Amino acid sequence: MRILIVCSCPLKVELGAAQVHLNLATGLRGLGHTVQLWSPYPMRDVHWATVVHEMRAKLGVFLSSCDTFDVIDCPPVLMRGRFVNATPSDVTWIARSVQPDMLYLWEGVHGHVGASVGAWARRAALATWSAGIAALVYRGWSVSTFVMCFGLTERAWVWAHFPWLRSKLRSYDGAISDSDRIELARVRGARQPNRGDGPVRYIWIGRWIEHKGVDTLLRFLRERLAEGTNEEFTIAGCGPAGVRALAPLVGSERVRVIEGFTRSELPGILAAHDAGLFTSRAEGWGLVLNEMVESGLPVYATSAGGVDDIRSVLGPFIQNFPPPRGAAPPPLPGQEAQARYEARFRWQAIAERYVDSISSPI
Repeated sequence: MRILIVCSCPLKVELGAAQVHLNLATGLRGLGHTVQLWSPYPMRDVHWATVVHEMRAKLGVFLSSCDTFDVIDCPPVLMRGRFVNATPSDVTWIARSVQPDMLYLWEGVHGHVGASVGAWARRAALATWSAGIAALVYRGWSVSTFVMCFGLTERAWVWAHFPWLRSKLRSYDGAISDSDRIELARVRGARQPNRGDGPVRYIWIGRWIEHKGVDTLLRFLRERLAEGTNEEFTIAGCGPAGVRALAPLVGSERVRVIEGFTRSELPGILAAHDAGLFTSRAEGWGLVLNEMVESGLPVYATSAGGVDDIRSVLGPFIQNFPPPRGAAPPPLPGQEAQARYEARFRWQAIAERYVDSISSPI
């Protein structure tokens, strides 16, 4: 098959969304398919409220000038009925999520609640914009051949709220690249378990944004620091906003903040900790989950993104957030669970299931 994958962000491996597109393309090529990746970037400097309009316009120009594809895989927010109608009837259009757009929009609006008039004005403006984006997402789902959700959690949400779309719902898993898996397997192989003879070292990784559950994380840190538990915490990749929010807690020797890091630094950061924390309220998948467990870190997680998918394979290695006080993290999964994980959460296997799912009739 000739497959076009449309990416709504720059195709840079440093970006989690771009990693998903790049790795899926690699998996599909490994099955013998011809895959072209396209992104509207670089973008000219436009107002944030018109970025999606600009992307859709650039996609329209590209589609009108390129050869026909058998499959066009596109973020639902960029998919238009006229794009679909302009292609032959046997072209399969896939509205594939890399993030749960509607849930992200809600979290963005919810996070602007505040007492000031300015905060309410920002919330009203964002709510209006979000309603427009949500309408575009729904329209994309409606005109597509298939709706490809990122994991079973998002599929269950769409299934429950849009029952008329159920016949076209499909889902796919997340994974890290094969090269990253090899590197993190070395970390896992060299890991020494914490047997309770020292502080339990937790790590949280992510952008400082509402849907990551940063309010939940802050409450948790304040409670544990006040209790004086034998625990240490690292918050990594949170950017300047996270540094500012965490400044009152950094006076404690038990809290460390890493504003940003490179991909090459990640294995060393993961190796220096005993367990991961994941507090998201809404998440596309959360590739950090795969990075943590593949480095040998158990994760204490809220039920968002790929948490339940990975837990169905690794069992108690993924536990509910927050972690219990004073308990040593659980041991590494047994060989059988590890083999199941490696068979499912690798891009070659994900690509195979992707092709199988769109080959089945609606």
